Amino acid sequence: MGMIGYALGPKDIRRIAMGMARSAHNLSFKGSKHWFRNFLKRHPTLRKRICQKFDVLRAGAMNWQEIVKYFDLLAGTFELLKARPNGRALTASRIFNLDEIGFDRGLDNRWAIVPVKLKSARDV
Repeated sequence: MGMIGYALGPKDIRRIAMGMARSAHNLSFKGSKHWFRNFLKRHPTLRKRICQKFDVLRAGAMNWQEIVKYFDLLAGTFELLKARPNGRALTASRIFNLDEIGFDRGLDNRWAIVPVKLKSARDV
């Protein structure tokens, strides 16, 4: 998950550690909450932060300049599609609205492990 832009939570890190222990044939390792607390003590560059909802993170991006830039980029993309070999103009019947909330994966309001230099989990 961390490689695709989602911060890893305590359970993710414990699951990775248990997988590594099993790979090393250490079947006695349990990856308990106490182990995780000690893991954070051993790695002072990491800290637990709470994730914020996606909508809160986007709130700062909703300004006039960003919206104009978006629609300029969209218009340029429409022109590029039309200019391609076998390209077709986008019409209302070929445009679909997808809401990113459907891709949430339940990652809001949960703990994430991030480097100390980050003030919040949204900076991952």
